[in-house]
Amino acid sequence: MSVSRFFIGWDKPLLDLASNYLEKTLSENPNGNSLIITPSKQASRKLQQQLDKGKTRQNNLLFGTPETALDIFLTYELSRATPNQQITAWALTLKNINFKKLKNIFPITPKERSMNWALKTARAFISLKNSLNEGALNISDLTDNDDWSLGDSLRWIELSQLEQLVESNLQTKGLTHKLQAPFQPQPTDNEINNIFLIGLPDPPKILTKILGTVSENIDINIAIYAPHSEEKNFDHWGKPIKETWSKKLIDIPLTDSCIHVESTPKKEAEKISSIVSNYKDPLGLVGIIITDNEITSSLRDELHKNDFNTFDPSGQSLSNHEIFALITQLRNLLATKSFKSLCELIQFPGMVNIISTTGSDSLENSKLDALNEILIDLDQINNYHMPKDLDSCLRFTRNQEKFKKVYSFLNDLNMWILDFENNLQDHLLSFLKTIYSNQKFDTHLDRSHLDIAEKLKDLLDEIEPHGLNHLGAVDKLDFIIQSLKTERTHEIKEPHSIELQGWLEALWDNNPHITIAGMNEGYVPDRTDGDIFLPDKLRESIGLRCNESILARDNYIFTALLESRSIEGRVDITLGKKTIEGDNLKPSRLLLQCNDKDLAERALKLCTDSDSENKIPPWTYAWKLKPIKVDSQSKIFSQISVTDFRNYLSCPFRFYLKNIAKMPELEKFKMEMDPREFGTLCHEVLDDFGKNHEVNDSDNEEEIYSYLTEKLNYRVKRKYGANPSVPILFQTSSINERLRWFSTLQAKQRSLGWKILHSEYVIHKNEPLMIGKLKLRGTIDRIEINERDGSFRVLDYKTTSHSKNPKSIHIKKTFQNQVNLETEWKYLKQKDKYFEWTDLQIPLYVYSSRKIFKPKEISTGYFNIGASKESTRIETWDEIDDDFIESALNCALGVSSSISNHIFWPPNDSPKYDSYSEIIFGDCSSNFEPIDN
Repeated sequence: MSVSRFFIGWDKPLLDLASNYLEKTLSENPNGNSLIITPSKQASRKLQQQLDKGKTRQNNLLFGTPETALDIFLTYELSRATPNQQITAWALTLKNINFKKLKNIFPITPKERSMNWALKTARAFISLKNSLNEGALNISDLTDNDDWSLGDSLRWIELSQLEQLVESNLQTKGLTHKLQAPFQPQPTDNEINNIFLIGLPDPPKILTKILGTVSENIDINIAIYAPHSEEKNFDHWGKPIKETWSKKLIDIPLTDSCIHVESTPKKEAEKISSIVSNYKDPLGLVGIIITDNEITSSLRDELHKNDFNTFDPSGQSLSNHEIFALITQLRNLLATKSFKSLCELIQFPGMVNIISTTGSDSLENSKLDALNEILIDLDQINNYHMPKDLDSCLRFTRNQEKFKKVYSFLNDLNMWILDFENNLQDHLLSFLKTIYSNQKFDTHLDRSHLDIAEKLKDLLDEIEPHGLNHLGAVDKLDFIIQSLKTERTHEIKEPHSIELQGWLEALWDNNPHITIAGMNEGYVPDRTDGDIFLPDKLRESIGLRCNESILARDNYIFTALLESRSIEGRVDITLGKKTIEGDNLKPSRLLLQCNDKDLAERALKLCTDSDSENKIPPWTYAWKLKPIKVDSQSKIFSQISVTDFRNYLSCPFRFYLKNIAKMPELEKFKMEMDPREFGTLCHEVLDDFGKNHEVNDSDNEEEIYSYLTEKLNYRVKRKYGANPSVPILFQTSSINERLRWFSTLQAKQRSLGWKILHSEYVIHKNEPLMIGKLKLRGTIDRIEINERDGSFRVLDYKTTSHSKNPKSIHIKKTFQNQVNLETEWKYLKQKDKYFEWTDLQIPLYVYSSRKIFKPKEISTGYFNIGASKESTRIETWDEIDDDFIESALNCALGVSSSISNHIFWPPNDSPKYDSYSEIIFGDCSSNFEPIDN
């Protein structure tokens, strides 16, 4: 018996030449059983179908991959542990091991030993073992061989000890995960007489080692996809010799027309789709090879637009499935009980099915309507109370009639959580059945749901045999989630589908026209960089795949692909400039492996920026948004608050969105007080102080501070509960610190004679103050009188980090040529300088106080309560005189008149503060039609 090589040529697609070779060889020796090994199941399927067409006898043919051969010929004294059994054994070992014995693997002791951490870490060790297994090695084999330079030998000794510890744990269950040498073939049910390696340019070392052993009894035939003239460039097992192929030049015909440089994965997808669309019926004519997975989704969309179905033989990762997302969200809720994870889970559509509705309530509202009400109520609870967890939310909603549905829903969900914590295996599938109770499944169209359900049931059944029963629900879910990540669901191939294949499937595509998508460095050739255990030099020395051997393999695949279409057919290549995230991409080095005389021109083509039309444009709406018609009955046409003037002066259109369209600001999920809520809480505590004349009359800072601290704690507990979240506690501490600085300054001001007359004084409570046709509304934070001279002072509290100057907030410098004559009322002229009003709050407070209290003398400013002792001070506006007040009133009349006349356009495209930046992309005029009055 022997190992023989056969060069079958590369002037045609591999599938044709391989089937011709097998038909001829098998016809000459029709007896016996033959094992035919190809790189993948997909390649085996194609080859078997091709031989079916030739009506070759196949009752004695076994098709498989290298893994098939290993299953047949590898022997184990104990049962081989499955992947899940292996990762569980590693994870449980890592959770319980003494890290002091593994100082060279873990120089820093891990802070956590959760199952999630253990599973993720176990995968790193199993990845190392799998890599070594391809080279017919265990970890311990490296420490036993002095010829290899391992670098940190102590770390490898500890790795070997860790491997043996896991092995001992597995052996107690009658299992093993170590290779056993010497490799001796085990007896098979059907004796194999011949083995064929077909188009296998990269057989793992363990396969060639085993086949070398069995070749004493079985003929090994290696069919190499190359002409006989290339004989010296392949080794004994048909592998491209890396020293030759890594440097071999590649001749790409029709370079200018077949290489397409595109800016993004989407642009690459559009290009490939346009190539495919050149054929009326592309099936059997065009094959698509995808090396960059970022292209796949966009390509499927583009082909679907042109009515082409697609099929990915590798299937879809279960981690992309909605049930996986649901289980992950459920795990996060069980692990944290946080309000955020609660809200994320509730937004899953099927959660509507755990709502309990009885009696008339079920008639009045559907479950979906009830869920919508619950979500709205939860938004309100979050905006006001910011509960940190499920228990806090249950406390806030208990015994509150308006939150009756929320409490009932949360209570039902909490019962499910308790069930999971008591027995996950018994209740998880019941929970999923409830979630999907109103959904009908089609065994064909919903195959992925059935696949993941079957996988999930198998994993739940494995929990006890794997020794995980003692773990908590979160750890069990971590096991399930990590296991599902490695699984894939098989796609259903629709009729007339275009297959989307990976790079290693390229040679087995029989279509005359091949398109390769994503020909970028890092995808082709792939690289082994970044392996924490097996650097490239070590991989090469112990006979594993290394960067040079991968380069040689990919050079060979690319060359063979080009050669097979050189007479009949064509190869088109696309490559991108940037990833979806905007990171730069390099062209594959294979595209630059050409003659020196062509290199400069090739590099220029590949590296020049793509055309301007391919650059990513800024995001815009597909059409202009049409504002609703102005409602003359809106409250804003009868009254206006002091702060509304600032909003109008900032941008009339945004003022319209807030006050007439009633468009709320986009509220993101809150875990802490936003600046407005932070300031409101400070104001409420200071108002308590201002209204308590016994305390605010004191000049003892400790007495003042003690009162303020008591009121702060009372209000925090009332709003956020007795056990608020950590961010709220930090902010409360910050407010408390500011109140101490306030107390010091307040005591000093009282000693100077300043006495608080009014706190949160409502200027319109007794009689209306008119600004044009509008009633002026407002609340002054603090009005005080100096007992020494009888002067008044109007102060507004500010809780920003840094001290604010009132003048700089209210007016900004401008120039005469920038004055808009249509809104001349917005401007203030002092001597030869021009200013523009940006806020009218302080001038209007002074104007109102004069009208109401008629003081002889009045001053004004900000009482800054900043983030430091230095920024906690009173900033007065000493320059505000009658001219300022008159100009401010004139501006206020202009704003009032504009509002009354429905003038909310044109917008300001660069306001200082923009509450609607999420929907307005800079230029309002490009995104909105003018307002219809």
